[in-house]
Amino acid sequence: MKLKKIKFTNFRNLNDIEIELSDGITVLKGKNAQGKTNFLESIYVLALTKSFRAQRSLDLIKWDQTYFKISGETVDDKDETHLTEAYFELTPQKRTQFKYNHNTLPARDYIGNLKTVTFIPDDLKIITGSPRHRRRYLDILLSQIDRGYLYVLSDYQKILKERNALLAQINMEKSNKDELGFWNDKLVDLGCKLMARRQMAIDFFNNSVEKLAKTITNDDISLKIKYLPSIRHNQGGSGDAGNGSNAAGADNKAMKQSFEEHLMAGIDGDILRKNTRKGPHRDDFEVLQNKRQLAIYGSRGEIRTALLTLKLCELDLFKQECDAMPVLLLDDVFSELDMARQKALFDMLEKYQVIITTTDQPLENIKNATIYNVDEGILTQS
Repeated sequence: MKLKKIKFTNFRNLNDIEIELSDGITVLKGKNAQGKTNFLESIYVLALTKSFRAQRSLDLIKWDQTYFKISGETVDDKDETHLTEAYFELTPQKRTQFKYNHNTLPARDYIGNLKTVTFIPDDLKIITGSPRHRRRYLDILLSQIDRGYLYVLSDYQKILKERNALLAQINMEKSNKDELGFWNDKLVDLGCKLMARRQMAIDFFNNSVEKLAKTITNDDISLKIKYLPSIRHNQGGSGDAGNGSNAAGADNKAMKQSFEEHLMAGIDGDILRKNTRKGPHRDDFEVLQNKRQLAIYGSRGEIRTALLTLKLCELDLFKQECDAMPVLLLDDVFSELDMARQKALFDMLEKYQVIITTTDQPLENIKNATIYNVDEGILTQS
Protein backbone atom coordinates (compact mmCIF):
# COMPACT_ATOMS: atom_id res chain seq x y z
CA MET A 1 0.00 0.00 0.00
CA LYS A 2 1.26 3.46 -0.92
CA LEU A 3 -0.15 6.85 0.00
CA LYS A 4 -0.01 8.65 -3.34
CA LYS A 5 -1.71 11.95 -2.52
CA ILE A 6 -2.83 13.86 0.55
CA LYS A 7 -4.87 17.05 0.69
CA PHE A 8 -5.45 19.31 3.70
CA THR A 9 -8.15 21.86 4.34
CA ASN A 10 -7.96 23.97 7.54
CA PHE A 11 -5.68 21.48 9.30
CA ARG A 12 -3.43 23.11 11.91
CA ASN A 13 -1.15 25.69 10.29
CA LEU A 14 -0.75 23.79 7.01
CA ASN A 15 -1.46 25.63 3.81
CA ASP A 16 -4.52 24.23 1.98
CA ILE A 17 -2.79 22.15 -0.66
CA GLU A 18 -2.66 18.73 -2.33
CA ILE A 19 0.70 16.96 -2.20
CA GLU A 20 1.80 14.01 -4.34
CA LEU A 21 4.02 11.72 -2.31
CA SER A 22 7.02 9.69 -3.38
CA ASP A 23 6.89 5.90 -3.16
CA GLY A 24 10.22 6.08 -1.32
CA ILE A 25 11.61 8.54 1.19
CA THR A 26 10.17 12.02 1.62
CA VAL A 27 12.00 14.50 3.86
CA LEU A 28 10.32 17.52 5.46
CA LYS A 29 13.01 20.01 6.40
CA GLY A 30 12.60 23.25 8.32
CA LYS A 31 12.89 25.05 11.61
CA ASN A 32 10.85 24.09 14.64
CA ALA A 33 7.14 25.00 14.81
CA GLN A 34 6.77 25.40 11.04
CA GLY A 35 4.38 22.50 10.40
CA LYS A 36 6.57 19.43 9.81
CA THR A 37 5.04 17.39 12.63
CA ASN A 38 1.59 18.67 11.65
CA PHE A 39 2.09 16.99 8.28
CA LEU A 40 2.83 13.65 9.93
CA GLU A 41 -0.07 14.17 12.32
CA SER A 42 -2.48 14.64 9.43
CA ILE A 43 -1.54 11.23 8.00
CA TYR A 44 -1.90 9.68 11.44
CA VAL A 45 -5.39 11.16 11.83
CA LEU A 46 -6.30 9.97 8.33
CA ALA A 47 -5.20 6.44 9.26
CA LEU A 48 -6.29 6.14 12.90
CA THR A 49 -9.03 8.79 13.32
CA LYS A 50 -7.23 10.46 16.25
CA SER A 51 -4.17 12.61 16.78
CA PHE A 52 -1.01 11.35 18.44
CA ARG A 53 -0.81 14.53 20.54
CA ALA A 54 -4.11 16.49 20.63
CA GLN A 55 -6.84 15.24 22.95
CA ARG A 56 -9.61 17.06 21.10
CA SER A 57 -10.36 17.18 17.38
CA LEU A 58 -11.22 20.87 17.64
CA ASP A 59 -7.55 21.57 18.47
CA LEU A 60 -6.64 20.38 14.96
CA ILE A 61 -8.69 23.08 13.23
CA LYS A 62 -6.83 26.04 11.78
CA TRP A 63 -7.30 29.27 13.73
CA ASP A 64 -10.56 31.12 12.96
CA GLN A 65 -11.97 28.15 10.98
CA THR A 66 -14.84 25.84 11.93
CA TYR A 67 -13.81 22.54 10.32
CA PHE A 68 -10.93 20.54 8.91
CA LYS A 69 -10.76 17.88 6.21
CA ILE A 70 -7.95 15.52 5.25
CA SER A 71 -8.23 13.49 2.07
CA GLY A 72 -5.92 10.75 0.88
CA GLU A 73 -5.48 8.57 -2.17
CA THR A 74 -3.85 5.18 -1.75
CA VAL A 75 -2.81 2.49 -4.21
CA ASP A 76 -2.75 -1.15 -3.15
CA ASP A 77 -0.60 -4.03 -4.38
CA LYS A 78 -3.12 -4.74 -7.15
CA ASP A 79 -2.67 -1.17 -8.38
CA GLU A 80 -6.23 -0.30 -7.33
CA THR A 81 -6.89 3.23 -6.08
CA HIS A 82 -8.76 3.90 -2.84
CA LEU A 83 -9.93 7.15 -1.26
CA THR A 84 -9.88 7.98 2.44
CA GLU A 85 -11.24 11.04 4.22
CA ALA A 86 -11.33 12.38 7.77
CA TYR A 87 -13.61 15.34 8.52
CA PHE A 88 -14.50 17.26 11.66
CA GLU A 89 -16.68 20.34 12.08
CA LEU A 90 -17.70 22.51 15.03
CA THR A 91 -20.84 24.12 13.62
CA PRO A 92 -23.78 23.87 13.40
CA GLN A 93 -22.90 21.03 15.79
CA LYS A 94 -19.81 18.95 16.46
CA ARG A 95 -19.55 16.18 13.89
CA THR A 96 -16.82 13.72 12.93
CA GLN A 97 -16.99 11.72 9.74
CA PHE A 98 -14.74 9.11 8.13
CA LYS A 99 -15.11 7.89 4.56
CA TYR A 100 -13.52 5.08 2.60
CA ASN A 101 -14.21 5.03 -1.13
CA HIS A 102 -17.03 7.56 -0.55
CA ASN A 103 -18.73 5.33 2.05
CA THR A 104 -19.19 6.77 5.55
CA LEU A 105 -17.95 4.33 8.18
CA PRO A 106 -17.79 4.21 11.99
CA ALA A 107 -14.26 4.60 13.29
CA ARG A 108 -13.81 0.93 14.15
CA ASP A 109 -14.73 -0.10 10.58
CA TYR A 110 -12.60 2.65 9.05
CA ILE A 111 -9.32 1.99 10.89
CA GLY A 112 -6.97 -0.27 8.95
CA ASN A 113 -7.73 1.02 5.48
CA LEU A 114 -4.61 3.21 5.61
CA LYS A 115 -1.91 1.65 7.75
CA THR A 116 0.88 3.54 9.45
CA VAL A 117 3.85 3.01 11.74
CA THR A 118 4.84 6.16 13.60
CA PHE A 119 7.89 7.27 15.55
CA ILE A 120 7.61 10.51 17.50
CA PRO A 121 9.81 11.63 20.41
CA ASP A 122 6.94 11.08 22.86
CA ASP A 123 6.99 7.39 21.90
CA LEU A 124 9.97 6.92 24.19
CA LYS A 125 7.28 6.51 26.87
CA ILE A 126 6.51 3.13 25.31
CA ILE A 127 9.69 1.95 27.02
CA THR A 128 10.09 4.42 29.89
CA GLY A 129 6.51 5.37 30.73
CA SER A 130 3.66 3.72 32.58
CA PRO A 131 2.07 0.42 31.44
CA ARG A 132 -0.81 2.22 29.75
CA HIS A 133 1.60 3.52 27.10
CA ARG A 134 2.68 -0.03 26.26
CA ARG A 135 -0.88 -1.35 26.18
CA ARG A 136 -1.88 1.49 23.88
CA TYR A 137 1.09 0.74 21.64
CA LEU A 138 0.06 -2.89 21.21
CA ASP A 139 -3.61 -2.01 20.76
CA ILE A 140 -2.92 0.52 17.99
CA LEU A 141 -0.61 -1.88 16.18
CA LEU A 142 -2.90 -4.91 16.39
CA SER A 143 -6.06 -2.91 15.58
CA GLN A 144 -4.53 -1.89 12.25
CA ILE A 145 -3.40 -5.41 11.44
CA ASP A 146 -6.54 -7.23 12.56
CA ARG A 147 -9.89 -5.48 12.63
CA GLY A 148 -11.22 -8.42 14.64
CA TYR A 149 -8.83 -7.44 17.43
CA LEU A 150 -10.25 -3.92 17.39
CA TYR A 151 -13.80 -5.28 17.66
CA VAL A 152 -12.84 -7.52 20.59
CA LEU A 153 -11.01 -4.66 22.31
CA SER A 154 -14.02 -2.37 21.92
CA ASP A 155 -16.38 -5.03 23.28
CA TYR A 156 -14.02 -5.83 26.16
CA GLN A 157 -13.91 -2.18 27.21
CA LYS A 158 -17.72 -2.02 27.22
CA ILE A 159 -18.00 -5.19 29.33
CA LEU A 160 -15.33 -3.90 31.72
CA LYS A 161 -17.26 -0.66 32.17
CA GLU A 162 -20.46 -2.59 32.90
CA ARG A 163 -18.71 -4.86 35.40
CA ASN A 164 -17.17 -1.89 37.21
CA ALA A 165 -20.56 -0.19 37.38
CA LEU A 166 -22.03 -3.36 38.90
CA LEU A 167 -19.16 -3.52 41.43
CA ALA A 168 -20.07 -0.01 42.52
CA GLN A 169 -23.72 -1.04 42.88
CA ILE A 170 -22.73 -4.04 45.01
CA ASN A 171 -20.48 -1.81 47.10
CA MET A 172 -23.51 0.36 47.86
CA GLU A 173 -25.60 -2.79 48.57
CA LYS A 174 -27.90 -2.07 45.63
CA SER A 175 -26.99 -5.33 43.84
CA ASN A 176 -25.54 -8.71 44.84
CA LYS A 177 -22.49 -10.76 43.89
CA ASP A 178 -24.48 -13.35 41.95
CA GLU A 179 -24.99 -10.83 39.16
CA LEU A 180 -21.25 -10.79 38.42
CA GLY A 181 -21.28 -14.24 36.81
CA PHE A 182 -22.60 -13.06 33.44
CA TRP A 183 -20.06 -10.22 33.19
CA ASN A 184 -17.20 -12.44 34.37
CA ASP A 185 -17.89 -14.95 31.58
CA LYS A 186 -17.92 -12.20 28.96
CA LEU A 187 -14.78 -10.60 30.35
CA VAL A 188 -12.88 -13.90 30.36
CA ASP A 189 -13.89 -14.81 26.81
CA LEU A 190 -12.92 -11.47 25.32
CA GLY A 191 -9.91 -10.91 27.55
CA CYS A 192 -8.30 -14.22 26.61
CA LYS A 193 -8.57 -13.34 22.93
CA LEU A 194 -6.76 -10.04 23.55
CA MET A 195 -4.00 -11.63 25.62
CA ALA A 196 -3.40 -14.42 23.10
CA ARG A 197 -3.10 -11.93 20.24
CA ARG A 198 -0.72 -9.72 22.22
CA GLN A 199 1.46 -12.73 23.05
CA MET A 200 1.59 -13.68 19.37
CA ALA A 201 2.80 -10.20 18.44
CA ILE A 202 5.50 -10.22 21.12
CA ASP A 203 6.64 -13.68 20.07
CA PHE A 204 7.00 -12.34 16.53
CA PHE A 205 9.03 -9.38 17.78
CA ASN A 206 11.38 -11.69 19.63
CA ASN A 207 12.11 -13.61 16.44
CA SER A 208 13.49 -10.52 14.68
CA VAL A 209 14.15 -7.66 17.11
CA GLU A 210 17.66 -8.75 18.08
CA LYS A 211 18.85 -9.12 14.49
CA LEU A 212 17.48 -5.70 13.57
CA ALA A 213 19.08 -4.09 16.62
CA LYS A 214 22.46 -5.53 15.70
CA THR A 215 22.11 -4.20 12.15
CA ILE A 216 21.36 -0.66 13.35
CA THR A 217 24.00 -0.54 16.10
CA ASN A 218 26.64 -2.83 14.59
CA ASP A 219 27.03 -4.14 18.15
CA ASP A 220 26.56 -7.62 19.56
CA ILE A 221 23.63 -6.84 21.83
CA SER A 222 20.81 -8.96 23.17
CA LEU A 223 17.34 -7.39 22.92
CA LYS A 224 14.19 -9.13 24.14
CA ILE A 225 10.57 -8.23 24.80
CA LYS A 226 8.95 -9.83 27.84
CA TYR A 227 5.16 -9.94 28.05
CA LEU A 228 3.79 -9.34 31.55
CA PRO A 229 0.10 -10.26 31.51
CA SER A 230 -1.80 -9.55 34.71
CA ILE A 231 -3.27 -13.04 34.38
CA ARG A 232 -0.55 -15.67 34.79
CA HIS A 233 -1.05 -19.37 34.11
CA ASN A 234 0.96 -22.56 33.94
CA GLN A 235 1.79 -22.37 30.24
CA GLY A 236 4.40 -19.65 30.65
CA GLY A 237 4.10 -16.21 29.15
CA SER A 238 7.79 -15.35 29.41
CA GLY A 239 7.88 -13.66 26.00
CA ASP A 240 11.19 -15.38 25.13
CA ALA A 241 11.97 -16.05 21.50
CA GLY A 242 10.43 -19.25 20.25
CA ASN A 243 8.00 -19.60 23.16
CA GLY A 244 4.63 -19.81 21.44
CA SER A 245 2.88 -21.88 24.11
CA ASN A 246 1.08 -18.84 25.48
CA ALA A 247 -0.30 -17.95 22.06
CA ALA A 248 -2.72 -20.85 21.90
CA GLY A 249 -5.70 -18.58 21.26
CA ALA A 250 -9.00 -17.74 22.90
CA ASP A 251 -9.81 -21.42 23.60
CA ASN A 252 -6.73 -21.97 25.77
CA LYS A 253 -8.28 -23.67 28.77
CA ALA A 254 -5.44 -22.86 31.13
CA MET A 255 -5.67 -19.15 30.36
CA LYS A 256 -9.44 -19.07 30.79
CA GLN A 257 -9.32 -21.07 33.99
CA SER A 258 -6.64 -18.80 35.45
CA PHE A 259 -8.59 -15.66 34.51
CA GLU A 260 -11.75 -17.05 36.10
CA GLU A 261 -9.87 -17.98 39.27
CA HIS A 262 -8.30 -14.51 39.52
CA LEU A 263 -11.70 -12.84 39.16
CA MET A 264 -13.32 -15.08 41.76
CA ALA A 265 -10.45 -14.70 44.23
CA GLY A 266 -10.48 -10.94 43.85
CA ILE A 267 -14.22 -10.28 44.09
CA ASP A 268 -14.17 -8.75 47.57
CA GLY A 269 -11.25 -6.48 46.73
CA ASP A 270 -12.87 -5.45 43.43
CA ILE A 271 -16.10 -4.58 45.24
CA LEU A 272 -14.21 -2.57 47.83
CA ARG A 273 -12.39 -0.59 45.14
CA LYS A 274 -15.30 -0.64 42.67
CA ASN A 275 -12.81 -1.63 40.00
CA THR A 276 -11.68 -4.78 38.15
CA ARG A 277 -8.05 -5.29 39.09
CA LYS A 278 -7.13 -8.20 36.80
CA GLY A 279 -7.34 -8.56 33.03
CA PRO A 280 -5.67 -7.39 29.84
CA HIS A 281 -6.47 -3.79 30.79
CA ARG A 282 -3.69 -4.27 33.38
CA ASP A 283 -1.16 -5.96 31.07
CA ASP A 284 2.39 -4.74 30.55
CA PHE A 285 5.62 -5.69 28.80
CA GLU A 286 9.25 -4.76 29.32
CA VAL A 287 12.21 -4.38 26.99
CA LEU A 288 15.40 -6.11 28.06
CA GLN A 289 18.85 -5.30 26.69
CA ASN A 290 21.52 -7.78 27.69
CA LYS A 291 18.98 -9.15 30.23
CA ARG A 292 18.58 -5.79 32.00
CA GLN A 293 15.51 -3.56 31.97
CA LEU A 294 16.17 -0.90 29.38
CA ALA A 295 13.79 1.56 31.06
CA ILE A 296 15.95 1.52 34.19
CA TYR A 297 19.49 0.92 32.95
CA GLY A 298 19.45 2.13 29.33
CA SER A 299 20.81 5.46 28.09
CA ARG A 300 18.49 7.72 26.14
CA GLY A 301 20.30 6.77 22.94
CA GLU A 302 19.90 3.05 23.66
CA ILE A 303 16.21 3.53 24.41
CA ARG A 304 15.71 5.46 21.18
CA THR A 305 17.53 2.77 19.18
CA ALA A 306 15.45 0.00 20.80
CA LEU A 307 12.25 1.88 20.00
CA LEU A 308 13.29 2.30 16.37
CA THR A 309 13.98 -1.41 16.26
CA LEU A 310 10.45 -2.11 17.50
CA LYS A 311 9.05 0.13 14.78
CA LEU A 312 10.99 -1.79 12.13
CA CYS A 313 9.63 -5.04 13.57
CA GLU A 314 6.15 -3.62 13.11
CA LEU A 315 6.81 -3.31 9.38
CA ASP A 316 7.68 -6.99 9.19
CA LEU A 317 4.59 -7.91 11.21
CA PHE A 318 2.36 -5.96 8.83
CA LYS A 319 3.94 -7.79 5.90
CA GLN A 320 3.37 -11.20 7.46
CA GLU A 321 -0.12 -10.65 8.85
CA CYS A 322 -1.85 -8.64 6.13
CA ASP A 323 0.60 -8.55 3.22
CA ALA A 324 0.44 -4.74 3.17
CA MET A 325 3.17 -2.26 3.95
CA PRO A 326 2.25 0.77 6.05
CA VAL A 327 3.48 4.32 5.63
CA LEU A 328 6.37 4.92 8.02
CA LEU A 329 6.30 8.31 9.76
CA LEU A 330 9.51 9.37 11.52
CA ASP A 331 9.54 12.62 13.48
CA ASP A 332 12.95 13.93 14.54
CA VAL A 333 14.49 10.50 14.09
CA PHE A 334 18.04 11.90 13.75
CA SER A 335 18.23 13.12 17.33
CA GLU A 336 20.78 11.24 19.43
CA LEU A 337 21.72 8.86 16.58
CA ASP A 338 25.33 9.04 15.43
CA MET A 339 26.18 9.11 11.72
CA ALA A 340 26.87 5.37 11.54
CA ARG A 341 23.45 4.50 12.99
CA GLN A 342 21.77 7.05 10.75
CA LYS A 343 23.32 5.40 7.70
CA ALA A 344 22.39 1.90 8.86
CA LEU A 345 18.82 3.05 9.45
CA PHE A 346 18.41 4.66 6.05
CA ASP A 347 19.91 1.68 4.26
CA MET A 348 17.11 -0.38 5.83
CA LEU A 349 14.39 2.13 4.88
CA GLU A 350 15.06 2.32 1.14
CA LYS A 351 12.39 -0.26 0.29
CA TYR A 352 9.61 1.47 2.28
CA GLN A 353 7.47 4.56 1.87
CA VAL A 354 8.83 6.85 4.58
CA ILE A 355 8.16 10.44 5.59
CA ILE A 356 10.83 12.00 7.80
CA THR A 357 11.09 15.36 9.52
CA THR A 358 14.36 17.09 10.32
CA THR A 359 15.62 20.55 11.25
CA ASP A 360 19.25 21.16 10.43
CA GLN A 361 20.64 17.64 10.33
CA PRO A 362 22.83 16.74 7.32
CA LEU A 363 21.09 14.71 4.62
CA GLU A 364 24.02 12.94 2.98
CA ASN A 365 22.89 9.56 4.32
CA ILE A 366 19.53 9.82 2.55
CA LYS A 367 19.57 8.52 -1.01
CA ASN A 368 17.04 9.39 -3.72
CA ALA A 369 14.79 11.32 -1.34
CA THR A 370 12.14 13.88 -2.22
CA ILE A 371 12.79 16.93 -0.05
CA TYR A 372 10.30 19.62 0.97
CA ASN A 373 11.17 22.77 2.85
CA VAL A 374 8.47 23.69 5.36
CA ASP A 375 8.03 27.32 6.38
CA GLU A 376 4.95 28.59 8.25
CA GLY A 377 2.83 25.71 6.97
CA ILE A 378 3.86 26.10 3.34
CA LEU A 379 5.62 23.17 1.64
CA THR A 380 8.06 23.91 -1.17
CA GLN A 381 9.84 21.12 -3.00
CA SER A 382 13.63 21.52 -3.14
